Amino acid sequence: MVAIIDCGIDYAHPDFRNEDGTTRLIGLWDQTIPGNPPFGYMIDTLYSSEQINEALQFTNRAQQLQVVPSTDPNGMEPMCGV
Repeated sequence: MVAIIDCGIDYAHPDFRNEDGTTRLIGLWDQTIPGNPPFGYMIDTLYSSEQINEALQFTNRAQQLQVVPSTDPNGMEPMCGV
């Protein structure tokens, strides 16, 4: 198990998916989206692997983002613009 701390992730990228298309991610904690924070926190949103898998059932990115609207605003930029 590995934790990645970054400014975003493309959860639909093949590197983060199993052979059957489901996610390899246990969860995605987006600290820019209010609504469903992890236990013990008052802000942000935690998406479960089940929610990510629900989004991945769609092939259209816009439909995926309706379910899990988390994006990587900086793409492959190292250190998130630091």
